[in-house]
Amino acid sequence: MRRLWPLLKARLRPAPIDTIGALRAFIEERAALIAQKCAIDYVRGKTGLASHALFTEKPFLTALDVCRWETFAVVLGDLLILAGGYLRPQGAEARLQEALVLLYKAILESHPVPQHRPEGWGDLP
Repeated sequence: MRRLWPLLKARLRPAPIDTIGALRAFIEERAALIAQKCAIDYVRGKTGLASHALFTEKPFLTALDVCRWETFAVVLGDLLILAGGYLRPQGAEARLQEALVLLYKAILESHPVPQHRPEGWGDLP
């Protein structure tokens, strides 16, 4: 029990987000989780028991990959907007907005370019 308590405590009370790297990891992980969960849950909800068969079909998996990447990009932007609202310093709103836009681009560019976007993410703000 003594070894379990520190692990449980760490899970219940995670470390504070006090660096840009910690913010990036937090936002990126949550965006990926939301994109994945929403896409998979939607498919399972719409297809019911037939969803198992869909996950073996190449065209479906290709479309699902597109869905997850596009959802990730949108959710990432939304989470950064929420973080900006929470972090908004008085008198430095423009600097914060610029930093969050740069963080958005850095996160997207840190991933391999998806097959459906051979030009990358340049068309997004």
